[in-house]
Amino acid sequence: MKSILEEIYYGEKGFYEKIKPSEGYLKVHKEYCQIHDKLEEGLNDEQKKILDDLFLATGGLEDKIACTHFIEGFKIGLLVAVETFG
Repeated sequence: MKSILEEIYYGEKGFYEKIKPSEGYLKVHKEYCQIHDKLEEGLNDEQKKILDDLFLATGGLEDKIACTHFIEGFKIGLLVAVETFG
């Protein structure tokens, strides 16, 4: 069972769809796609699948660490609020 903070992070609760990607994100995403395409050139089908698997695994790792940072940041923010108003 996901925690409420994980549900917020993954857009299952709250207004996640209203958050627009920043210009910086869009720039990095474009660069990422260009690098992927360059790496894919000249590879056979098996090598392309391995490359795609690597990129998906990398994304999974980034997702887990980003979620952990989101949750820890939320907890720290709440502690700051408790101290401020307590």
